[in-house]
Amino acid sequence: MDQFKAMTVFVNIVEQGSLTAAAEKLNCSTTAVVRTLAALEKQLGIRLINRNTRTISITLEGNEYYGWSKHILNEMDIMANVFEAKIHQPTGLLKITAPMTFGQLVVSPLVCEYLNQFKEMSIQLILTDRNEDLMQDHYDLAIRIGSLPDSTFIATPIGSTHLIRCASPVFLQQVTLQQPMDLAHCRCIVFNDLGKKWQFIKQGKSYHVDVHATLLTNQIAVAKKACVEGVGVAQFFHYQVAEELKTGQLVELFEDHEQAKIPINLIYPHSKLLSSRVKHFLTWFKQKVSETI
Repeated sequence: MDQFKAMTVFVNIVEQGSLTAAAEKLNCSTTAVVRTLAALEKQLGIRLINRNTRTISITLEGNEYYGWSKHILNEMDIMANVFEAKIHQPTGLLKITAPMTFGQLVVSPLVCEYLNQFKEMSIQLILTDRNEDLMQDHYDLAIRIGSLPDSTFIATPIGSTHLIRCASPVFLQQVTLQQPMDLAHCRCIVFNDLGKKWQFIKQGKSYHVDVHATLLTNQIAVAKKACVEGVGVAQFFHYQVAEELKTGQLVELFEDHEQAKIPINLIYPHSKLLSSRVKHFLTWFKQKVSETI
């Protein structure tokens, strides 16, 4: 038997003054009210209400049980209201990790906007290109770019990106690049994690070009600066150079080729029951980030 439901039925019988009125208030049948009351009295081993065909009267024990029930139900209402308020006005600390450049360009501005909007929240934002251990390091959320390995984590898609190849207008005045194969004999800037073997797709067919690394670096900021200054052609995720493409500092190459979508996910531990503040941030961030990337 649902104890809280039984308490609710009993309190309504007392306050409405009859079984029929209680049934109407609870939007159920009188038979259901009678059965619930009988089951409650059987479980407690006492009579709570004396009743005949016309009237009811609460017993001494029933009066005591009514007091306790009313108190408990009121406390339940208060607790529900507190947690409902947390959903709309979340409080507490979130620990989040994200890749370095994506974190700087996309996550950090949105985190600042979130904190300005929800004053009772705090966020610890760790930016690293290492895949941190969510469970061991007690992260609430992590952002991952690329295919995810099978795991016990839950993944929530928040968008996608794609790889582009680009160069500065000054550099492009010095070279002729008609097709990706020309990159094999061209000055290129290579970011360690993306490698020297660049993939291209045209008319559904995939092929690779081995490029020569004039500059090899493990820092996106270094690669981007070198590209803008005309050192060579570089490969980036689109979000990493979106601003430079928009302002004309960089020019995208080989736009006639297809772009493979690379997923971006928010992940969190499968076994962890999400708090209201995590759910709130997930919902808010997913909507906001879709407008950004």
